[in-house]
Amino acid sequence: MNDKLDPQALIRALEERVRKLEKTNAVLMRAAEGRTEAEQGAYALFKTNATLEQKVGERTASLQQAQEQLQRSLSLVRATLDATADGIVVVDVHGRVVDYNERFRRLWDIPQQLASAGQALALLQHLGRQVADGEAFVDRLHKLAYDRAAQINEEIECLDGRVMELYSTLQRMDGKTVGRVWCFRDITERKRAHEQLRYLANYDGLTGLANRHLFAERLEQMLAQARAEQAQVAVMFLDLDRFKSVNDTLGHGAGDRLLQQVAQRVKSCFRAEDLVARQGGDEFAVALYGLTPQAAASVAQKILKAFHHPFLVDRQELYSATSIGLSFFPADGSDVDSLLKQADAAMYLAKEQGRGNYQFFRSQLGTQAQDRLEFEGRLRAAGERGELRLHYQGQFDLQNGALIGFEALVRWEHPQLGLLSPDRFIPTAEETGAILPLGEWVLRTACHQWRSWVDSGAAPVQMAVNISVRQLRQPDFVDLVLQVLRETGMDPAWLELELTETGLMTDADLSTGILERLKAQGVRLSIDDFGTGYSSLAYLNRFSIDTLKIDRSFVREIGSARDSTAIVQAIGALGSAMRLKVVAEGVETEAQAAFLREQGCHIGQGYLYSRPVPPEQAAALLPLAVPR
Repeated sequence: MNDKLDPQALIRALEERVRKLEKTNAVLMRAAEGRTEAEQGAYALFKTNATLEQKVGERTASLQQAQEQLQRSLSLVRATLDATADGIVVVDVHGRVVDYNERFRRLWDIPQQLASAGQALALLQHLGRQVADGEAFVDRLHKLAYDRAAQINEEIECLDGRVMELYSTLQRMDGKTVGRVWCFRDITERKRAHEQLRYLANYDGLTGLANRHLFAERLEQMLAQARAEQAQVAVMFLDLDRFKSVNDTLGHGAGDRLLQQVAQRVKSCFRAEDLVARQGGDEFAVALYGLTPQAAASVAQKILKAFHHPFLVDRQELYSATSIGLSFFPADGSDVDSLLKQADAAMYLAKEQGRGNYQFFRSQLGTQAQDRLEFEGRLRAAGERGELRLHYQGQFDLQNGALIGFEALVRWEHPQLGLLSPDRFIPTAEETGAILPLGEWVLRTACHQWRSWVDSGAAPVQMAVNISVRQLRQPDFVDLVLQVLRETGMDPAWLELELTETGLMTDADLSTGILERLKAQGVRLSIDDFGTGYSSLAYLNRFSIDTLKIDRSFVREIGSARDSTAIVQAIGALGSAMRLKVVAEGVETEAQAAFLREQGCHIGQGYLYSRPVPPEQAAALLPLAVPR
């Protein structure tokens, strides 16, 4: 049988099938929805945990970074403490060492195990063994650990010569004192520098004596005591005689060494309580408390006697002398300045009395000292003011009486004192240094005068010019002479430079070099006042001298003093043997001239022939030039 499909039944079957599928799908959907909510919750929880873990990680990293930064800061603080110049130690309120730096340990040479032990007392005892009066030091510092004073500062003298500065302050935290910080610093060099500065401010660096500043300060204190006790104070002013010649001839180094020996010798003449000072240069001052004029005079005599013995400088014996002036409080002055001024005036009186002696101040000396200062000041400006004059004294052939040449002699036309001869002002010029410009003026003026005479038709003659040893020591002296010769057109052979025997010999090596340069240029050289010094034949030969001048003191005593007569004879013989010209100064009588001729003396100079005269009178003595 061919069965047919029932559509209705099929539709119903399909619908039923659909309903079952829908139910199944609904169940599945509900199941699916439940699973999604769980998964979402789990995912949310996961995300929360991840966030927390991230925050924990970030916090951990931050803490680690902070810890590392703190460690770096602590390391930097430690490095800073160890690098500081101060030795630092921290002690708590119980006297235990909390911390210290390496500088503290090295400063006091503290063993590592002792420093690490943490006991402040043991540490201080180690320090105490290194300082003066160690037990007192330890006791004092131990008490400082408990001292509530805000700050403490003191100096500590160590047995090895070091000086430590201790600075201590309280350590506070949250308003409470928790300990004390001690800082030690080695200030040895600073103290030495301070002491050196103090020394230099009050003492003379060359001699070690008190200087002018300290002398005035101490003398003021001495005067205050004398006023209260109605006592006397003696003030001495000492000045070495002719000390400048030592500097000029032997050099400033030798001069300094002589001053050092002088200072010690002078100091040895006084009591420990007396004040001895160097005022400057070759000047010394002394203050003596409670001495009468008679007692002070005895001390001055003791000093003068001490100078009778030579000083040994560079293996050479040097004799020096001093002139001393004395003033007294309260008779001569009531303050430091007036007493020094009066003693200085008295010292100059001692020099005027022949040097090498002492003099008391007298009231009239004040005016004399002022006059002397004015004299020195006027002398320095004499050339600029046109007050200097040159006179010329002829030198004549002892055989035929012919004029050989002139010696240029300076005069000073003082506005109040009139025409002064050289012996009135040349010593002052030597002492003050005014001889340098004065000597240059003489040289230049004499050469210009020679040129003027020759240009006027006179025959050229020798022109002798005196030269100071101070001029000779000038580095440019030879250049100056040559410059003047060029300016005037003067032939060097007509210029004769006269130098004293003593001046030449005090520094023979220096003189030899300078004189050789002058001789190479054709300048003639003469030794003035020969016989009064100590030259040797060997040096005469080295100097290449052309002329010897016999000092007037020997000529004056010819025939009356056997020694002087013998000296003139010896110089004449020496001149002949060494082929030197011999000039006799101070010839006043024909008998003297006759004797000099017999002894081989070539030239005479003195009142017998001519006095020193101004240029216009000297021109009348000149021979006329021979016409060509």
